[in-house]
Amino acid sequence: MSKPKYIPILNAKQGEFDALTHIKPQTNGAIFPLFELPVFSDELLKRKKYENEPMPKRLYLTDTLGKISAVRGSQPLMIDIFKWSPDSTIESGEHILNFSYNYLVSRGARVTTVVGYDRWEDIEYVKALEAIRLRSDSFCLRLESYAFEDMYDGEHFEEVVTEILETLQLNPKKCNVILDLGDVSNTSVVDICEKVEMANRLLLPFQFDHISMSGCSLTSFITDMVPEPDTNEVILRREYVAWKSLRDSMDIGFSDYGVVNPNSAEIRTPHANGKIRYTIPDNYFVARGHSRMHGNKGAQMYDLSQAVIDSGHYLLPPFSWGDGRIDDCANRKMKGNLKDWVAIDTSHHLQFVTMSVTEFERELLVRNEEEHS
Repeated sequence: MSKPKYIPILNAKQGEFDALTHIKPQTNGAIFPLFELPVFSDELLKRKKYENEPMPKRLYLTDTLGKISAVRGSQPLMIDIFKWSPDSTIESGEHILNFSYNYLVSRGARVTTVVGYDRWEDIEYVKALEAIRLRSDSFCLRLESYAFEDMYDGEHFEEVVTEILETLQLNPKKCNVILDLGDVSNTSVVDICEKVEMANRLLLPFQFDHISMSGCSLTSFITDMVPEPDTNEVILRREYVAWKSLRDSMDIGFSDYGVVNPNSAEIRTPHANGKIRYTIPDNYFVARGHSRMHGNKGAQMYDLSQAVIDSGHYLLPPFSWGDGRIDDCANRKMKGNLKDWVAIDTSHHLQFVTMSVTEFERELLVRNEEEHS
């Protein structure tokens, strides 16, 4: 497979789908999104849609997978069930990973299946992967917290990776790897670089096709980034700054979590603060409002949109669909709910990061050519 410009790890939810629906074709062709399937919660089960449904989990997955298929079409994508128990099944007993893969492929999707290092000890998960392997050789190894812990015992780590490759009969030269550092909001850029360098050193002998690094600098709670209501802060995108530092000496791809922290709770509350997370060079400009139950409630988004426009960072409506919606909001043509603002923030983020990574790679290529000429 060709090396992607950028791998966004996205929740398979409506906000993210809306952002992808309005993505520019060139950007759409440059990204290789990894969709994390949200769990089917007890809260969802209470919805009227599933009230008399004999197979609610299957219906829920069918709806979600159908939306993934719709927004990606024939463009490549990855799926992962990280948030589910690794032995999860639908009502018929079919493993959800098999069901999801089969559903997407039946609709013409180009699917790469994610293999979770941290879930490898679950026998049912391994069997599900083996079943997919009979139909596909497109896999991505995702290395998360357990893997990074194991790396301090390099020999053990290499044994597990070898076991994964041999069990699934995978050629590493056809496989991607994501070094997923998760929430890096409290991790220094130096520490991020050290972890990635350690991982890369251990993985080099395997000759994987493509290795990317991922992380998220946005916290789960807006109060941790912007302590005071109705104020703004600039938050360092540590994963991106680390990637640029490493990219000079290492063939490493870039990945992140868009604008949603990987540990964000699924709980919805009417007291959620209004906020806009606007991606800028090396940072996020984060505009925080106040509880949507107080003061001007949802209308606070007019002021937050104007704060983004007045920040000196705003890139005007043509830049992305999300930028256009910020302009609409500042002009009081829309307010939007929480889901809408995930879509708006994600739309700008996908466009900005793809553009930034592409430009950085171009500059690096020019610099290298000048040094060797």
